Amino acid sequence: MSSCLTIYYSQEKNIDTVFVFDNQMKKVKLFHSLTTLSPADIQKNSSNLSEVLRFQSPVYIKENGRGAVSSPSFRGTTAQQTAFVWNGININSPFLGQGDINNIAVFGYDQMEIKSGGGSVIYGSGAIGGSIHLNNDLSFDQGF
Repeated sequence: MSSCLTIYYSQEKNIDTVFVFDNQMKKVKLFHSLTTLSPADIQKNSSNLSEVLRFQSPVYIKENGRGAVSSPSFRGTTAQQTAFVWNGININSPFLGQGDINNIAVFGYDQMEIKSGGGSVIYGSGAIGGSIHLNNDLSFDQGF
């Protein structure tokens, strides 16, 4: 009987800091109009995100009752054609193909930008109607 001994080595590399932000929005702002909601605007209807979008944006909200799926859509499109983008990452459900507003916190971001139209398709084929961007402002070394 022969025995074999195999030793494997792996490489490790420490990553100092990873920044997650939406790099494409800087370019989009130059050519397309956006509806921007600041934290002060969001606090006007602070009970849930569907009320913020319903009263302060051109987005139509279809609610299926308390606790059920509440989905946004732009004019002429469905909820599957609207993308929720958090800091450049599409957070739509992979199973439903749409974002559920009830699963997103109202104050989990610093700014909300709403882009209507097909220019949002850079965030995936599920963004033909438009996209809703939830952005955080990153500021470091500012002190307390």
